[in-house]
Amino acid sequence: ELSMPTAYDTWLEGNCGVDEAAEARAELAAELAEQYRGNDEKLREAEQWIAGELGSEHYAAVNLALYRLHHTEPARLFDTDLLGELYKLAATVALRIEVKLYEMAEQDILDAEIQDEDDAEEARAAARDAE
Repeated sequence: ELSMPTAYDTWLEGNCGVDEAAEARAELAAELAEQYRGNDEKLREAEQWIAGELGSEHYAAVNLALYRLHHTEPARLFDTDLLGELYKLAATVALRIEVKLYEMAEQDILDAEIQDEDDAEEARAAARDAE
């Protein structure tokens, strides 16, 4: 008799048609998105994609928090709720950027796969022409 996790895994792989290539692509996209986090150019591109998504209330909150930060003495900063507020605002933006970086990685992988297929087709065509 199969244990529950084994039976579930078998059902997933057999009956649901788990696509191993899609899973591998998703893992590769996650790894690539992780690399993009350290790439200023990719971060700026992601930021440009999400610009305007959060609405005027979010941007007003960011601007006001930055204004208050500028007018808070550094020694008093920990006595305020400002750091917590800035962290919450940053978390909202960070989540959007993370999602966009992953989407960009997925698209880059798809583009590379298409280019590889095109290159392979060109090589086959050149081989046929050479015969």
